[in-house]
Amino acid sequence: MDRNYAAAAQWYRKAADQGRPEAQYNLGRLFDQGLIPGLGCDFAEAVKWYAKAAASGNAMAQYNLGLMHHSGRGVDAPSDAAAFHWWTLAAAQGDGDAMTSLGTLHRLGIAPGPAASAASAAAPAHTPRPPSPANSTTATVRSPSPGGGRGGSGSGDFGLAAAWYAKAAEAGDPTAMALLGCLHRFGKVDPGTFTAHPASSNDDDHGLPPLASPGAGAGAAGSSPGDPEEAMAAAAGRHPQHLVNAAAWFAKAAEFGHPGAEGSLAVLSLQGLGTPRSAKVAWRWLRKAARDCDGGGASGGSSGGGSGAGQFGLPELFYPTPAALEADLTKCRQLCQTAAVQGNGQAQMLLRTQFPS
Repeated sequence: MDRNYAAAAQWYRKAADQGRPEAQYNLGRLFDQGLIPGLGCDFAEAVKWYAKAAASGNAMAQYNLGLMHHSGRGVDAPSDAAAFHWWTLAAAQGDGDAMTSLGTLHRLGIAPGPAASAASAAAPAHTPRPPSPANSTTATVRSPSPGGGRGGSGSGDFGLAAAWYAKAAEAGDPTAMALLGCLHRFGKVDPGTFTAHPASSNDDDHGLPPLASPGAGAGAAGSSPGDPEEAMAAAAGRHPQHLVNAAAWFAKAAEFGHPGAEGSLAVLSLQGLGTPRSAKVAWRWLRKAARDCDGGGASGGSSGGGSGAGQFGLPELFYPTPAALEADLTKCRQLCQTAAVQGNGQAQMLLRTQFPS
């Protein structure tokens, strides 16, 4: 059925003028995405309606309003403090995307300073305090991730970042799971904390309880290349714990069809890091990542699309067998670079995490 966005905008506006937050949020999205025929994107109008819905407590509007402030769209200037404020409000309502975004602000060292954080926490009564990391470490951040906008203070709090990512992972956000894998992959957090294993009964609210299986769909039986949990168990004791943790988190995200996590598992399997070395398993994960990137895996909607998505499927043209893949890892990097240049978010993530310069 064809979507009549002009009619939808009319009905949303009528309801929005009556003060209905859901209609205000949806009207904001139409302006944000330029879906109203003849109008194109109107970011200022999008911010106007997001702000109305956010003020009424709509978590999705609060998250999107934070995105607008972070990127500078529809507002006078980018503001990480404003983004932090709105994402914190959305996170208080259990919005996993907002939790992940808060973690990234801390990871990149661009979260507001103590004064701004205190002011934000003192304003709305239901603003949550940041989770207390089990092991908050501060280390130098070389550069912000693509799309991050700006550099920060030069250091990131990886412990707080991991704590927010763990909260988001508990809420079912596969991107947060993949990012926790990245933090473990490069030793940014204590390997004894923020693991993908069930938390004990003595753990506090910031531990990660067992995650529910996604059931049918991306994580259904037979859809994954091998059994990653068995592989993780077999790898324990023979690999550094931080790499075992990384592989376990990537496997959790891969259950949801996250292409970046699947690509990361491919590289770890190829190199035998945190999981048994297997070119065959690596090849199967890489092919699944290519399919999920092209076909809209669970995480591909927001960052995995674009004209570069098809490039991620090209390894099949160069690596018809696992042995050929193992023999030329450089070609894999080149293909990811091609996709990343064309705007593919998952390829960019794979380059940052598994093929650092």
